[in-house]
Amino acid sequence: TLRGVSFSLRRGEILALLGRNGAGKTTAVNLLLGFLLPKAGEIRVDGKALTAANLRAWRRQAGYVPQDPLILNASVRENLTRFHPGATENDVITALKAAMAWDFVCSLPQGLDTSLGDRGVRLSGGERQRVAIARAIVCDQPIILADEPTGSLDAANKANVMDILMRLCKESGK
Repeated sequence: TLRGVSFSLRRGEILALLGRNGAGKTTAVNLLLGFLLPKAGEIRVDGKALTAANLRAWRRQAGYVPQDPLILNASVRENLTRFHPGATENDVITALKAAMAWDFVCSLPQGLDTSLGDRGVRLSGGERQRVAIARAIVCDQPIILADEPTGSLDAANKANVMDILMRLCKESGK
């Protein structure tokens, strides 16, 4: 899908890839995360080629917010810490507040320890996205990659999620 693509980003810059379905936006994100390997050319990070040897370290720097977030059949807390085992309770709460999710989490029956059900069935679409955003920022990764994070949301939630992401980018210089 992608041919002859090249771009560079510096800290604090925002890049938006726009295009019709099938244009390669998700493929670009999957290449950047190392889920796919380029057939030609290379992905370079800080001047170094992205390889199997440095892929794990690269992924630790990147928070990822997919269009359809993976929500585990586990507690809110575990949904944020499963991929970030070093996250403290304060890290979790700070991330939930930044993602504007803390208020609804506090209203859940067991708060942070409430099971979200299979694929987050106990949450609305907007709430699932905010949990995904909190997970992407819980350990303050310097890079946030979002793949159509509002694609499956209604207009009000789309605006809310985009406001959250833009505010986070401005505040952190990501």
